[in-house]
Amino acid sequence: MRHLSGAREGQCEIYPIARFQALYFGRGSECDVRFSAQGELMVSRSHAVLEWTSGAPRRFSLTDLVSSNGTFVNGKRLEGMVALVEGDRIQFGAGGPIVQFGLDQGSDLTVNREVTQSIRKVSEADASLSETTKRPLAKLTTPRR
Repeated sequence: MRHLSGAREGQCEIYPIARFQALYFGRGSECDVRFSAQGELMVSRSHAVLEWTSGAPRRFSLTDLVSSNGTFVNGKRLEGMVALVEGDRIQFGAGGPIVQFGLDQGSDLTVNREVTQSIRKVSEADASLSETTKRPLAKLTTPRR
């Protein structure tokens, strides 16, 4: 995932989808993708969830978790669940932070980029992960200014 706006603008986060069943977005400490609890109040504590199928081809969907300020995909308010494709922009609340959804089928995790605390824990806990286990990756990404 690339953060396009908000407190983490310019950061890129990589999540190995083989290690997650879903990704939860929000300000709460239980969320996988966390937003600033003080500065991004338009984001609910538990705002939205990204889920995917395990078979090929992998399909991704986003569901708003009855957030106070809504979730928008490519500028359109999300009603229920929506399928995501590479490059979709997800906004958490009107005027809230925006992330761009992307897939990284072959990134080398040793590349010099910011990775999430979650992936660091996985890497530290099991440095012997096979290349197959490390891929494919779901990522949120943001261009730097």
